[in-house]
Amino acid sequence: MKNQLICFPTLLQEFHVWGVHSKGRSALTLIRYKQEISAFLEFLTQHWQETLAQQSFQNVTYQDIRSFFAYRIEKGVRKETNAIAFSSLKMWFAFLKYKSWVNEAPYDKLKRPKCRVPLPKSLSLHQTHRLLNSFDISVNSEKIKEQEHTFSTEHPPPSASKIVSWQDLRDYSLLMLLYGAGLRIREALNLDKTCWPLQDPWLLIVHGKRNTTRSIFILESIRCAVHAYLCACPYVARKEGPLFLGEQGKRLQPCILQKRLRLLREHLGLLKHTTPHALRHSFASHLLHQGVDLRDIQALLGHTSLRSTQRYLYTTSQALHAMHQKFHPRSLFRISSNNDSDDRNACS
Repeated sequence: MKNQLICFPTLLQEFHVWGVHSKGRSALTLIRYKQEISAFLEFLTQHWQETLAQQSFQNVTYQDIRSFFAYRIEKGVRKETNAIAFSSLKMWFAFLKYKSWVNEAPYDKLKRPKCRVPLPKSLSLHQTHRLLNSFDISVNSEKIKEQEHTFSTEHPPPSASKIVSWQDLRDYSLLMLLYGAGLRIREALNLDKTCWPLQDPWLLIVHGKRNTTRSIFILESIRCAVHAYLCACPYVARKEGPLFLGEQGKRLQPCILQKRLRLLREHLGLLKHTTPHALRHSFASHLLHQGVDLRDIQALLGHTSLRSTQRYLYTTSQALHAMHQKFHPRSLFRISSNNDSDDRNACS
């Protein structure tokens, strides 16, 4: 079966490049799309009992697409995965139409599988503090802070690397950046040294999804953590290149931080959703708890649609309900009335 798909890698790579430059999709999204498209091509090969060629796509019908999804449902594929597959095929046939391989899409009569969008899973303030304080750096945070106020760029603090390993400082500063600035893990790891602000107003330009950019103010605690890491990093002499480095001096991969966080999660007994992305969710949820406007949170997260940000309203519904009950005038009136009634009863 796989041998029959060998003629398509070049086409899939062309699709990947087209998706990045013409549609603004991320590389990770297109890697996932190519997996679903490969599954569809394999299904067609089995379904038709023939090797696919360029002319084959002109013969794909609505019934073939429907059979593909019926086959997946029978195999127990989840709705969420089928929804991704539908989006993948929609973009695939748009690409084939761009190449003039098909005249019209065969999926027009099909509707995208409806699936419930999961709510963001954030950590509580207590859980977040436990996680960040679990690093050895937290024991010496005051010492690092004192050093940060006394060093100059020409004379970095020599004892920074002696406090903890530079990898610990790196991971701590990364988690501080995810939680303190709401970055996605890919956004943080794609930062270069030349991007990092070195003076007021301490604005970081972040390149997000679909070639979007946003500006984020970097808190002093984050600046101190990142600078302590840079002072301890053995590859600090490099003026350019990635900001966060692995042990070989190359750009750090997400799996390294994910593994570190998994070990910390198990050690501290935190929930399974304690992931790097959960810190971004926590950033938004905690700001919303403090009364920050939803539009401002949307800008900080880099969401193009307010609907994406509104999901955090549901995660804070209990807190908002309690706040409503506590401060709404009618609620205060009822409390006052109850107190007056109690006083009258006591007097009688």
